[in-house]
Amino acid sequence: MNPSFPSHGSGLGPRMSEIERLKNYFFQRLNHFVTRLRNTKLDNSYESFETLLYGRHIVAPFVFGLDMSQPFCPNIHSVGFLISRSREMTSINSSLMSWMNGCTEGILYINLGSISHFSTEWTKGLYESIDKFTKEGLMCVLWEVPDNRRPPLVGKKNDVRFRLSPFFSFSRLLILHHKNTKIFLTKCGGNSVYEAVESGVPILGLGFLPNEMDMCARAQDAGIGVALDKLVLNSSQFINGVTQLKNNQKILGNLMKIKRMGYLLGGSRKAADVVEFVASLDANSEDFFCPFTQLPFIERHDLDVFLF
Repeated sequence: MNPSFPSHGSGLGPRMSEIERLKNYFFQRLNHFVTRLRNTKLDNSYESFETLLYGRHIVAPFVFGLDMSQPFCPNIHSVGFLISRSREMTSINSSLMSWMNGCTEGILYINLGSISHFSTEWTKGLYESIDKFTKEGLMCVLWEVPDNRRPPLVGKKNDVRFRLSPFFSFSRLLILHHKNTKIFLTKCGGNSVYEAVESGVPILGLGFLPNEMDMCARAQDAGIGVALDKLVLNSSQFINGVTQLKNNQKILGNLMKIKRMGYLLGGSRKAADVVEFVASLDANSEDFFCPFTQLPFIERHDLDVFLF
């Protein structure tokens, strides 16, 4: 529970104010308690958070510059991108490709998954923002959403600047790799942020769940995107976020740096090597685990230095 590391579900980035550090402190203790409950066994014994993190080998799709704000112990194996690079069997259909090619001023690609089960307050600002955005003609908008998840948009028809499509049968990487795709509006779930980095497309993050908010905050802190607040979202905030991202050379440079780092770490091949290596080790591999984790809680967090 390093106090300098943002806690899971807090929606905080590595650079925190004093108020945010206090919030992070309580989130860390809450997560510690929840982890203990989840790992309680039938005999009421449990694996501590420290054992879970420092007592086993962990393969993590972390990328320096995006995910890491502190060094990890040798048992944490960062492997970078775990994105499949296999050849696509399905390509973009000719109608959609023609429309995308015609959007020379840029495309805002939206993929928020199934969001209709979220509250009206959370989604109202989003629908109003996109409607105003398309009317002002700042960029083309391509929104990928399931047919049964778009009641608020049922009256909005496709035109030269707006296209509403059901989930594509092909990978969204094909959309992100298109030369006219300039911004990706995502809830930062799954591999979406890593796919945007791999494609070199700035991120407009709108996280709804705690883990999504965490990833959006990291993307903003890494200088590759802007995180929107679902509770106060309006058209002005939305358009301002797009304006910050569109053709921003600094952000494009940051994306390139993180992309290089992601591939340098080895990807799926490195992950497979780690699995094979760990399988070949004896049960005793304590040399991979940081000695400081064996210290008492007070010494591990330097409380003895500050209090005595």
